[in-house]
Amino acid sequence: MHKLRASGFLVIVFTNQPDVATGKQSKFIVELMHQKLFDLELVDDVFVCFHTDLDDCDCRKPKPGMLIAAALKWGINLKKSYVVGDRWRDIEAAQSAQCNSYFIDYKYKEKRPILPFTTVINLEEAVDMILKNIEPSL
Repeated sequence: MHKLRASGFLVIVFTNQPDVATGKQSKFIVELMHQKLFDLELVDDVFVCFHTDLDDCDCRKPKPGMLIAAALKWGINLKKSYVVGDRWRDIEAAQSAQCNSYFIDYKYKEKRPILPFTTVINLEEAVDMILKNIEPSL
């Protein structure tokens, strides 16, 4: 994350946290985890959906609501943005928002994302590939 930020990228987390809505986790603990990311200067912002699928909200991935909100807040061109995720929901949200997507395939026993996306083995590989795509300044 430091490599991306040092190269001028905004690093924004967008995360579904339905365990808050179901009472399995407290909002306070989730916010503490996010504060740690800020304290370590790993991220510029965090967008969170605390809903479950039953809420049918616009922010819950695979809908692109959190990406659109980040784009509006930060003036981001989503077509020139990258999403790295390890779930089909991350990739589908990225595709809906027209972002480039990198899928960390942990072989979860769940629905698989639909192409197009680039498969990577971990976050470090995704970051390296993103940084190689930077066009040199003239």
